[in-house]
Amino acid sequence: MSLTHFPHGVSANVVRSSQTGENISSEISLTTDSTYESGNIAYSGQRGSSALKLTGVFTGANGGFHNLYSLVTTSGSQTSASDGVIGIKAVVNNSGAYTAGVVYGAQFIAKHSHATNTMGASASLIGVDGWAYIADAGQAATVIGGNFAIHNESTGTAIGGSVHRVLQLVCDNAAGANKATESTGMCIWNMAGTWDAAIRITGAFTSLIDFTDATDCYDVITNTPATVAGQIVIERTNGTPGYIVVYSTTGS
Repeated sequence: MSLTHFPHGVSANVVRSSQTGENISSEISLTTDSTYESGNIAYSGQRGSSALKLTGVFTGANGGFHNLYSLVTTSGSQTSASDGVIGIKAVVNNSGAYTAGVVYGAQFIAKHSHATNTMGASASLIGVDGWAYIADAGQAATVIGGNFAIHNESTGTAIGGSVHRVLQLVCDNAAGANKATESTGMCIWNMAGTWDAAIRITGAFTSLIDFTDATDCYDVITNTPATVAGQIVIERTNGTPGYIVVYSTTGS
């Protein structure tokens, strides 16, 4: 490994070829039982001890800044399903008995914090941005912008009150908060082109939607409303269209 000193920092250049073992440019290891915690680590800005801590301050009126920049250029032709390339991988392996607290694989927070400065409608504050991008004529057959999964192999006794949710969207407008013009739990936005469906259900489920915990978005009625405003198109399991009726009047 060669270290090159620049006016703006140090560059470490490592080149390897025809290797069969693990190659690591830099390795940092920390083992500690420190009880240090600056606050509830589930909240933005709070933290505990770190094997690597990066602190960046960007004061420019223009330009861009990355506190951590990872770029991988790959041109290999992989043939095994277990091979591949990952830009950043975060794994947390817990074997302790928790009665409270959190274990996050990763946490991303974009926070705007100023008493008077505002971010206009053309600016964006986004916690996580994930894209799968096909940039040329060569096709990628399976493309997924974001993948979330739960894999459960536990055969132990189920814990009372336990909850398993593959994806949870938390909507939290604090009391007295100035709401946006639009306030939506989930938006599926077709930016361009023709897509087959906004939501696709694959596999067997007990129900499509569970309204058990719903409050004011679901009502039980005995008299069906008569005025039909439109229909929602669905594709049934046999491949033919089906329709959910939308009424413009309420029943009773």
